[in-house]
Amino acid sequence: MIGAIERAMVERLKSLDGAAGYRVRCESYAGQLEGEKGLPQVLNTLPALFVQYRSFSAEPLNRGVVITAQFSIFLAARTVQAEGASRHGTGSHVGSYQLQSDVIGLLQGARLGLEIQPLTLKRGRSLVTGNTADLRLSLLELEVVTSFQPPSRPNPDSLDVADFLSLHVDWTGFPPEDIIEVRS
Repeated sequence: MIGAIERAMVERLKSLDGAAGYRVRCESYAGQLEGEKGLPQVLNTLPALFVQYRSFSAEPLNRGVVITAQFSIFLAARTVQAEGASRHGTGSHVGSYQLQSDVIGLLQGARLGLEIQPLTLKRGRSLVTGNTADLRLSLLELEVVTSFQPPSRPNPDSLDVADFLSLHVDWTGFPPEDIIEVRS
């Protein structure tokens, strides 16, 4: 379910591209903002939104469990002028504050067509590192939570599993040729 939630968030956020009056790319986070290779390659493709699964907690409920899952959305914007313009935006460039407002509007209270509790904004923060100001980059993080009850699984002890009758493996070079075939 966690993967389905992340994919649904990405798809929902992709609807901002062009519809909100600006272009923005959105994808699952896979380290695009990290390291010497990641960040420089991303800079010329901003603004962008990256969705990442962060963690979950589990609470017992009757015979099952309720999972509360936390996700982060990283909002990255950049202008050639200054980091402040990257936050506030300019006439032709969307700023990270506008991205934040639009993302909140799209996700707050959404169920994304899934059997989950409505998404809830947990907190937002600025991610400022020593490198971001020099790069004229504004980077924000929004933390979003939802909860769901995973489908119940059958008890493995009650499953009717067929007998394991045989196993055949084509060995190449190992083990030695004197292997004995066992059948029941």
